[in-house]
Amino acid sequence: MYEIDKEIHAPRAQLEAVKYDVIKYCISTLVSISAMEVAVIHILM
Repeated sequence: MYEIDKEIHAPRAQLEAVKYDVIKYCISTLVSISAMEVAVIHILM
């Protein structure tokens, strides 16, 4: 019974880790794009 539970929960834990990585990369991409937009606006003004 313990082996079955472990096999069921292992992919779920991997999905959670991947989900947090994707969220982290999305947030960092949005921050980078926002910083570039601010820099372009600053240059144009």
